[in-house]
Amino acid sequence: MDIERKFQSVDQNDDGVIDLSEWNQTRIFVSAEASEKSVGTKFTSYDTNNDGHLHFMELYTNIRANQIRWTNFERLWEEIDPTSDLWSFYSEAVEGFQRVHPDLTQAQIEALFNAYDMNADGKIWKLDMWV
Repeated sequence: MDIERKFQSVDQNDDGVIDLSEWNQTRIFVSAEASEKSVGTKFTSYDTNNDGHLHFMELYTNIRANQIRWTNFERLWEEIDPTSDLWSFYSEAVEGFQRVHPDLTQAQIEALFNAYDMNADGKIWKLDMWV
């Protein structure tokens, strides 16, 4: 289903915008298990003009930007996780970051790694880095 059809199915009163109650009821663009708070947070982040409604272009622009961001992230992740096991160990990450961004210093790479190594165990989980 494309974004326009999804938008129309969420816009239950067919007024050309999605309000928070429609967004929360259908949950097409967010996980069905998401808390109401996270559903509201996602809605607010997409409501770029802060009018309390999602217009099609607001939603489309955000979804498209996330798709591009994910594609770029996937390219980076492939470089820092050569074993494709969803974990990047320090040595893998250093080599990958150096390939992708040769202008980064060792200290910058270490700072990047440490920012995503949530429990300081010497490895990064893919989804921790994505978030």
